[in-house]
Amino acid sequence: PRSALDIRQVEGWGRVLYIRLFVRRTTLSSSVMTAYLVAGAISQEMDAALDQVVVIAEMEFKEREQVVTAASAKCCEQLYNHLISPEQFSRECLITDLS
Repeated sequence: PRSALDIRQVEGWGRVLYIRLFVRRTTLSSSVMTAYLVAGAISQEMDAALDQVVVIAEMEFKEREQVVTAASAKCCEQLYNHLISPEQFSRECLITDLS
């Protein structure tokens, strides 16, 4: 499969939606943003609220390189509902350092 979804309870993060994608380097940015849009739609329809969304993008090459980012579910909902722009989402919501 080219993508997978999973929801887990994670200590310190709450309910986390994980989205795993297989992407080409040339479409990485748009694929990751699309995943956060989808997460926003899923989040607002859930009976039990999501707290965070983690996108794991694996680039298709000989050695798969992973890019892992996260954002709050609220930010994803705002992105989905056009309350913030993709640029604003990237600047204010996207977590790129998960260490």
